[in-house]
Amino acid sequence: MESITAHLAKIEDLILRIEDLLEGSRPVAFSNKVSVDKGKVYDLIDELKPYLEDIMNDLPDEIVKAKRVVADSEKILDDARSKSDLMQRTAKTDIEKRISEHEISKKAAIQADAIVEDARKFAKELRGNALEYADEMLQKVEDTMKEAMSNFTKSVRAAEAAFSDTADLIFENRQELRGTERK
Repeated sequence: MESITAHLAKIEDLILRIEDLLEGSRPVAFSNKVSVDKGKVYDLIDELKPYLEDIMNDLPDEIVKAKRVVADSEKILDDARSKSDLMQRTAKTDIEKRISEHEISKKAAIQADAIVEDARKFAKELRGNALEYADEMLQKVEDTMKEAMSNFTKSVRAAEAAFSDTADLIFENRQELRGTERK
């Protein structure tokens, strides 16, 4: 499956081919209008449609990837919490074993507090890193989607303008033909 960027490049190429078709069309005598081969315009439009459909189909894949990144970051956070809990339980057990000895229990309490604090710092740092990673991934997906939407909108506007200009020109040509027949 091709990327959205590749599809947008092909859409832009087709729009340029439509412009070339208009530029290369035969001028209508005594006017600034041209005669366009309707079949060629429809052929180019038919080539354009699958790329637009592929872009619309590819967008959900990008969203699924973003959800995976969020799920992965949640798994990392869960692992960090589990490690923190284990470290706290280990520290608590260690403290209970040493409580009977006065001098040793003081040292153990200090050490246990340090272990718990280290575990909290580690969990907090790990959580921050996971959130930062998830945010970066989501930012990339968001930027890609915004760029794709912008390019898609520009391409659609350009195509609409070209089609509108072509339709206006065809209408004007028809009006001129009708006016010529009546004289």
